[in-house]
Amino acid sequence: MVEVVIYVGNGFLCPLKVWADNLTPAGQPMSDIYLPRWIAARVVVVSTPILVVACLLIVVRLLQGD
Repeated sequence: MVEVVIYVGNGFLCPLKVWADNLTPAGQPMSDIYLPRWIAARVVVVSTPILVVACLLIVVRLLQGD
């Protein structure tokens, strides 16, 4: 949850990406994730619904008392 708060508080931009971008020499490509480009471009779109479902399942379990 702390990571989500930091991510949202930073304008939906990972602070580590900004740091890595600042440390990357000019003219060199910077990559903050080592996945194929088509997957890397969709990480947030795929992971956000998974996170929401996981949180909902935790809430349901807590409400059931199990």
